[in-house]
Amino acid sequence: MAKAAPPHRSRWAESPSSSEEWHTTEGLQSQGGRGRKRRRRQEREEDEEDEEDEEDEEDEFGIILYLNVDGSRSKTRHVEKLVADMERSTDRKVVLICVGESKLREGATEFIPEGCYVAARLDRHGRGGDGVVIFAKIGTTAMEVDGIAGRTGEDTEAAGAEVITVETTAFETTLRVTLWYRAPNEDVEPALKEVMAARAAARERKVAWLGGGDWNAPHFDGARQEGT
Repeated sequence: MAKAAPPHRSRWAESPSSSEEWHTTEGLQSQGGRGRKRRRRQEREEDEEDEEDEEDEEDEFGIILYLNVDGSRSKTRHVEKLVADMERSTDRKVVLICVGESKLREGATEFIPEGCYVAARLDRHGRGGDGVVIFAKIGTTAMEVDGIAGRTGEDTEAAGAEVITVETTAFETTLRVTLWYRAPNEDVEPALKEVMAARAAARERKVAWLGGGDWNAPHFDGARQEGT
């Protein structure tokens, strides 16, 4: 009697675990691919969050604007337009507007730019105008500093200058801003003394200080200057 041939056994039958191993490896490869994609997606999301945080930090920085307007009452609309244009072009907010030669009469209020309030003001009386004023945007905290560290009233007028200082917390650190206007043909030294006193007071308080104004002192730094 002829013997039946043994059943044919395939390579996979001889190694039943081979197929399982292949499928397992494929699963690991697929799972590893998904894991890498997930990590890349997470990294992208983290990068986007970092960029948003940086943008938020940048948005915290505001603008302090200094202008010599030669009369505030007639220039209010011009100031408002300048502020709007600057905010639109820089994508930053103007938080303080420092104005020299305000030339205001006592009690005048119609000169205040829209969306602002008067943080500090010092008019010159009986001296042909001049004067200074600092406007702050509504929502910005800015308080006038009295005494020799800031507004000195008759003392600065006697010195031929107006000097005012405000302290604000609108920035990352507390900041004092001093504004001055010195009348032409007056001695520079008294006005300079007032400004330096404001600077020294800020240093003593351990806060940042920024000063700006009009000295009306041609060639005071040795450079040739022209104009009015």
